[in-house]
Amino acid sequence: MDRADSSSHAELGQFLQQELDALKADPEFRIRWLLEQIGNYVDRWVDKQSLSPSPGPDDLFTMIEVAAEAMREEFHSRDGELNRDWMIFTTVLASVPNANPPIGEGLRESFQKAQTAILKVFG
Repeated sequence: MDRADSSSHAELGQFLQQELDALKADPEFRIRWLLEQIGNYVDRWVDKQSLSPSPGPDDLFTMIEVAAEAMREEFHSRDGELNRDWMIFTTVLASVPNANPPIGEGLRESFQKAQTAILKVFG
């Protein structure tokens, strides 16, 4: 990650954390809210990639990464463990910048599986 990417990542991370802090809700609600946000980001990014693939991460993709990190922090703050499906999603997410051909639909599918598994616990 170069300096510009790092700066954008930090700014977007601060923005998302402010949104989470403003919720002042119970941890389960925060997890459901994060899942909804990540789902929105993933859908928008995959749809955008299908229309006009870009060679590297953009701010929307960075928001997916930032929100996934926030989800990990939410689970850790509850002494919880992220499930296997979530780990698969984060592995797919980490591989996206180097994937050729792009794996947008694979990202969406892996997120949907992870979301379903998490909502079974926090639904």
